[in-house]
Amino acid sequence: RMEGFEKELGRIAAPAVKTASWGSTDAIRLAIDHIKALGAGLKRVGFEPSFLPSDAKDLLSKELGGASLADAQFVLERLRAVKTAAELDL
Repeated sequence: RMEGFEKELGRIAAPAVKTASWGSTDAIRLAIDHIKALGAGLKRVGFEPSFLPSDAKDLLSKELGGASLADAQFVLERLRAVKTAAELDL
């Protein structure tokens, strides 16, 4: 629900935000729907193991069928380390 507040403030940098979930499987179902909407031919999905509960990972793996799951923690940490000028001014 905190993400809803951030969205109202206009401080979320993600192009698509849905803040209607209460649990890990609710949230991953929204992510699965978004991933499937990207189109067919998806071969790999990156995720952060330290932030994904096992029930959500199991559901993600099952629902995405042929797509492999890849540990993307290092890559995502590097992306988060890049700051905009506004972020540096905080």
